[in-house]
Amino acid sequence: MKRPKITVPTTRSRTGFTVRNGVVGIIFFILLMILQFVSRRVFINYLGASVLGINSTIISLLEFLNLAEMGIATAVGYSLYGPLAKGDHIAVSGILGLHRWLYRRVAVFMIIGALVLMPFFPRIFAKSGLPMWYAYSTFIVMLAGAVTGYLVNYSEVLLTASQRDYKVNISYRGPKVIIISLQIIAIAKYPAIGYQLWLILEAIGIIVSAILMRYMVGRTFPGLKISEEGSSTLRRKHPNVMKITGLLIYHKIGGFLVKQMTPFMVYLFVTVSTVAVYANYLLIMTGMYRFVESVFKGIEAGIGNLHHTLGNDHEISLFTELHSVRILMGSILFYAFYICSNPFTAIWVGEEYKFSDLSVILLGLLLYIWIIKGSTESFTLAKGVVGDIWAPLCEGLITLIVSISAGYYYGLNGVICGALSGVTVMTFIWKPYYLITRGFRQSNIMILHLYYRPLIISILIAILVALIVKLIGNGIKMELIERNEGIQLIIGIIKTLLFAIIFAILQYLTDKGIRRFYSRIIAHFSKAKPV
Repeated sequence: MKRPKITVPTTRSRTGFTVRNGVVGIIFFILLMILQFVSRRVFINYLGASVLGINSTIISLLEFLNLAEMGIATAVGYSLYGPLAKGDHIAVSGILGLHRWLYRRVAVFMIIGALVLMPFFPRIFAKSGLPMWYAYSTFIVMLAGAVTGYLVNYSEVLLTASQRDYKVNISYRGPKVIIISLQIIAIAKYPAIGYQLWLILEAIGIIVSAILMRYMVGRTFPGLKISEEGSSTLRRKHPNVMKITGLLIYHKIGGFLVKQMTPFMVYLFVTVSTVAVYANYLLIMTGMYRFVESVFKGIEAGIGNLHHTLGNDHEISLFTELHSVRILMGSILFYAFYICSNPFTAIWVGEEYKFSDLSVILLGLLLYIWIIKGSTESFTLAKGVVGDIWAPLCEGLITLIVSISAGYYYGLNGVICGALSGVTVMTFIWKPYYLITRGFRQSNIMILHLYYRPLIISILIAILVALIVKLIGNGIKMELIERNEGIQLIIGIIKTLLFAIIFAILQYLTDKGIRRFYSRIIAHFSKAKPV
């Protein structure tokens, strides 16, 4: 039998894959963000808000059912890094066989969960005023997409684990761009049957993506066969998959509960209209965060490969680079959110839906921490250092206690402070300590050098640059600008660009990690030897 070809990434190919993944991820992110914004508007204009509400509710229900995945893909990806780095096709085949077995059970659980939920649809969607076929047909099509991912597309983990996440984007998001475009046209041109056409196109997209994904995996790993051994044999041969999955269950469920806690607390302590305004700002924050994650998508695979090939010193060096890059992006996007979110919201939904400056600052800080959080998360997941199963519970308790106490007295700002308190303790105190002492096996003093030093310097630089930009902006302030939200937004974008340029220059002069990162990227494009 012909042996499958498994390419072992080198330093250059790791950088190359990272750049390619990032560029392709950004392109598809921008395209899909634009299309989803247009699609949302078309949905409301031609089909009504009730249909959009049904879609959103069903997506939430499926997110809940998807908890059954329990972090299996992450555990499988971690287990694949070593065999892929060594070109061990037998181990890869066995791990994929176990992955298939686990995902089949997840698919069965989702189908059973769906059958339990569907009888309650008349009660869940009673206020929609629409025939029940809207809810049932939408749920079945979306459920089919999720189940297809578990039964057919499970092998995509190979592409992600081998740093070829750009192929996942092409296979999944490429057809999605085309399908959403066709759905927009179908709804606008044939509104009477627009939703039926939307469902048909959605189903076609699921089939096309599945075929394209299988083709990509087959072409990337020709000749690779998935093990047909029994589940007990596979679990005995690859115990790491089950061990890491068992640990990640706590992180996944805890993360889901923390994510859902803040919107609930906002609803509990403020008016319904404020909840709607909060949802608008949350949408902006989520878009910015997903932009950053599209840049870093697949980086865990590069870290995992590095862990199995070059060792601890190279991992620490890469950590300082990626930590610095996230600081750069987090600082710029925090400033952009603070300067631009209010005028953008006023143009988007109206002047009356703006938040106070304090609320915007608090939400911006939450966005900043989300972005910085990834510098430690990427390494703990890639290295399998996930034994702190109590951490999400602790974060949830801190968030809950502070949100209730502060929310009672200070409303929305108190609830946001609650969310900030939990994620701050985990992101800036526990996770750096856990990664650097347990993952990198370094002394406590190295936490100051590797993590806090660039962070503190960047905060001081950001404050200085913000003051400089403010002074420049004060020189051009006019009464007309104060009254015109469009002009304010344009000036806000210009200020953000100015902030980004000055901040990037000063960070380059003071941060060794960012200098190494720039040198690596320049070396990649110039074909020189990487630093």
